[in-house]
Amino acid sequence: MNQFKYRVLAFQLLLLGQLLLVDLYKPKANLAAQNINQPSSDYIKRIPDNSFYVLGPGDIISIEVVDLPTQAKELSEDARALNTVFTIDREGIANLPRLKRIYASGLTIGELTNILNKEYSVYVNDPNVMLTVVQYKPVKVYIDGEVEEPGLHVLRGAFRPSELLSEDNAEGGIDKEILEIKKRLNKSTLTSRRTVSLTNSKYFPTIIDAIRVSGGVTLNADLSDIRVTRVNSISNGGGRIKTNINLLDTLNLRDSSQNIRLLDGDTIFISRSEKPLISQISKAIASNLNPKFIDVYVGGRVEKSGPVTVNKSAVLTEAIDMSGGAKILRGPVRFLRYNSDGTIDRREFTLSRFAARGSYRNPYLRNGDVIYVGKSILNVATEVISEVTAPFKGAYDAFIFYKLIQIDQ
Repeated sequence: MNQFKYRVLAFQLLLLGQLLLVDLYKPKANLAAQNINQPSSDYIKRIPDNSFYVLGPGDIISIEVVDLPTQAKELSEDARALNTVFTIDREGIANLPRLKRIYASGLTIGELTNILNKEYSVYVNDPNVMLTVVQYKPVKVYIDGEVEEPGLHVLRGAFRPSELLSEDNAEGGIDKEILEIKKRLNKSTLTSRRTVSLTNSKYFPTIIDAIRVSGGVTLNADLSDIRVTRVNSISNGGGRIKTNINLLDTLNLRDSSQNIRLLDGDTIFISRSEKPLISQISKAIASNLNPKFIDVYVGGRVEKSGPVTVNKSAVLTEAIDMSGGAKILRGPVRFLRYNSDGTIDRREFTLSRFAARGSYRNPYLRNGDVIYVGKSILNVATEVISEVTAPFKGAYDAFIFYKLIQIDQ
């Protein structure tokens, strides 16, 4: 009878549990089916703002007049003659139809468009000039702070997808693209607007690219505090504008917008952290921001003197191990490093395998460091004795040879 009661009680508890937990088994509504986050038609109008791109020597630009007036044949012919491709030369001069030589360097696309609309209104009623950059000039940036090779670096203005995979056909590909655009612009019908699609498939240089060409960041780099300054457009008041970048958010896949596009004349300063940030370096290496390996020179009382390739986060004792280890009879270690500011870091200390990583006697290494394991007092004394006794040794050997001859006789 008791067993029957227990069974009834267990059944009631099971039924109660199902009633209480019924929501856990209820299928959740699919967010996609609810259409809550459907993008509006305004989404496709989010065209990247190019108002900060300042034109300069090396830029190749296509110009066309759209929305032609059809009431006058002569006006249409004039407008058609305006469609061409022009280059800004080293002096900042561009040669345009009707207007001949004009100074275009230092203007944004929008500023130059407004000026050309006014100038071409003499030849075309209400011209609607459209400018498109066909080939971007090289980007010169200055990077300073905690990078291996600070200074002025030159990056390509833009990359095509095929150029990222193969650098061999880069120039030829660009030349073919420009020729194709010129052919389309010279057609009788003004359909050259379609050539824009040929120039939009570009990848522009970013902060990560600048850090890569500068050899990567140092162990003391603070990637969460990067300061960038940029030339401001004339319409926005000129001068320079600045912003702060947290590149760690990009490396940690939280915010890709922090890896901003670089423009000609940008300056980048990477702040210094007082303590080495090994976790940041590991993240930088994993993200191909830093090279994985560096080259140092190890010489002196080691098994194998010469260049040694070590990991980017290696320390002095590991480089000595890579060279076969130090010999038993040895003296102090001499460490030499050329700093980025032109100074020389010289250290002399006793080799210790128990020295903490990153300490004075076991520093993290940089590319080009020199490590020399010196000689001990016994090594020096032995060499001195050898030098002093060398002449006597020669005379003693000659005397022994003479005695041997005398014995034979």
